[in-house]
Amino acid sequence: MLAISRSEAKKLDEWAINEIGIPELLLMENAGRSVVQTVLKEAVSAKKICVVAGKGSNGGDGFVAARTFLSKGFDVEVFLLSRVVDVKGGAKTNLELAKKLGISVTELTDEKDIASLETFLETSDVVIDAMFGVGFEGELKGIFSTVADAINISGAKVFSIDIPSGIDSDSGSSGKVAVKADVTVTFTYPKKGMLTYPAIDNVGKLVVAEIGIPLINPLEPKRKGIKAGEGTKPKSSEEVIDSEIVAALIPKRKPSSHKGSCGEVLIIAGSRNMTGAAVMAARSALRVGAGLVKLGVPEGLEARISPDIPEVITVPLSSTKDFSLSAKALGQIVELSKSADCVAVGPGISTNPETVDLVKAILSSGIKKDIILDADALNSVADDPSLLKKSKSNLILTPHPGEMSRLTGMSVEEIQGKRREVAKSFAAEHQIVLVLKGAVSVIAGPDGRSILNITGNPGMATAGMGDVLTGAIAGLAAQGLNSYDSAISAVFIHGMAGDVVASIKGEHGIMATDLTESLPYVIKSIIMR
Repeated sequence: MLAISRSEAKKLDEWAINEIGIPELLLMENAGRSVVQTVLKEAVSAKKICVVAGKGSNGGDGFVAARTFLSKGFDVEVFLLSRVVDVKGGAKTNLELAKKLGISVTELTDEKDIASLETFLETSDVVIDAMFGVGFEGELKGIFSTVADAINISGAKVFSIDIPSGIDSDSGSSGKVAVKADVTVTFTYPKKGMLTYPAIDNVGKLVVAEIGIPLINPLEPKRKGIKAGEGTKPKSSEEVIDSEIVAALIPKRKPSSHKGSCGEVLIIAGSRNMTGAAVMAARSALRVGAGLVKLGVPEGLEARISPDIPEVITVPLSSTKDFSLSAKALGQIVELSKSADCVAVGPGISTNPETVDLVKAILSSGIKKDIILDADALNSVADDPSLLKKSKSNLILTPHPGEMSRLTGMSVEEIQGKRREVAKSFAAEHQIVLVLKGAVSVIAGPDGRSILNITGNPGMATAGMGDVLTGAIAGLAAQGLNSYDSAISAVFIHGMAGDVVASIKGEHGIMATDLTESLPYVIKSIIMR
């Protein structure tokens, strides 16, 4: 999947309408109906709908939604930020249809008109933001700014069509005011600006809906045997992980498969008060299909861990007095790594000085395997990232913004402002695969490649999620995926597992162990699509 620019979105619409011959009204109909379908899933108890629309095609999508809501028995009214006579094209057709069906349409052309909107908002369950689409540039001013404020403080659940009004679809920037959506329904492809900080907070949950534009089009790379569309992926577009990409990467099981042919993972993890991190990482590696997992933990903790995960071989490693990993464990780890296909280091290991020395020694030990560094393993090399370049391993780093700040010396704010650029630069400089975690994770490779991930939700902002991801990457790498592919597959599957859990339990109270148990089901659903 691509993340596209404003100009690409315009080109795509023009191609679909003018060259392929798909009627604009059909695309608008599909767009409006997809918004209604999303509302029915995300706001099941809603009864009263407020549609706030502009005069352009985004407003036209809103008029279709209003008409569809009416047909389903909802109480719906439209508030138009324009005069009716100024609405043109397909939007005009759908506005006239809405009026013929008896839907109230109130013109908002002056600040004094806002009172009627505010009154309706007081009792509305859902607001549909259809003011501006991806063509918007600049900032909301005057009545548009006032209306956006009214929407934001209304207390209703806000659904934006294509992009929250006031957000620039290329840069993600906005003026002082922009609509803050709970859910954004965008069409065909996500837009580049909505995947940046801080715009992502305005977007809320992102739903990408298909509205009838062929997914073989001028924006997609040419595919063998397919003549539709011209050219390859434009330089300005970005790639987003989707289920099609991951389905092609997940290892296929042969009838003759056995645990030895499905990959061996070695996880170096745990300390006195962090045994849970070790368990979660190990269990996750098994849940994504690794055939055998060995878990190296500080000596004295293995008896505490083994009952929690009997399927794992727990190996005691040289320990400090406070039950952290000792630098003396290096020889044991090197020996264990010989039979392993992938090594993960970091979950719960602490920053004991001896453990820090151990991590650095592992990097310079000559182990020629995929090695994943997470959590305190990242903190261990933060004072000397040049160690990463010297390692003979294929390194995969999984920092969150705070850890990335320590690795780069940049502030978290700087990193969040240019996540993709920072990730690509660091990965290329140190010749590693980097997973910069966050609401839109960035995966960057040593060769300049990068890809974005949009699965996952705010409910995953809880302890242990990183340990589950580390185990998932390790489990997939052990099965034969290269370091970049194992990272992008695991990040997508991990986020999708979070979405599955949230769809059942909601976003409050999700635990990392909930995700671990759903990983096999997510993989099954991806393979069977």
